[in-house]
Amino acid sequence: MLVVIRDGEKLSLKTRFVLHLLGLSSNTRILCVYRKEAKKFSEKWDYNNIDLATSTSGILAHFLLMVLNSPRDLRDGMLRRLSNGKSVHVLISDGFLSALSQALYYYFATPARTDGIMRFLMRLKSAKIFLIDEFCSINTMNLKKLKRLGPIIYVSQDVGYNR
Repeated sequence: MLVVIRDGEKLSLKTRFVLHLLGLSSNTRILCVYRKEAKKFSEKWDYNNIDLATSTSGILAHFLLMVLNSPRDLRDGMLRRLSNGKSVHVLISDGFLSALSQALYYYFATPARTDGIMRFLMRLKSAKIFLIDEFCSINTMNLKKLKRLGPIIYVSQDVGYNR
């Protein structure tokens, strides 16, 4: 069984390419495990797809880290909300605190609730290979626990395109 772990809605192009290169046989089961940003609170299990809910600490971290984006943007946003004014410019946050907030977000706010999926994977007797789809997905599940269940393949991405 190949288990693809992804923080996001769809598999990346690189992971789709790797799956194509592997040329998996028809009897190999692929299980996609997602943590979707838009659906933090719900968990949904289908035959080949599992949507995990964000962990409670991840949800708290998400809202607490919003304050770090930029003190100026925070101040301007608060003033705009209090005065019911409209923004003339689109706010762009490229400062140090924004980069720090993003890094902390990837570490603290992306873990998913994984107790159910880990129990499910431990009960399966078949061999398992885990494919981590891009950097954002590293903290979705505990890699130390996954490593005990089978080998891990990491498909990286070029994060430079965002900067």
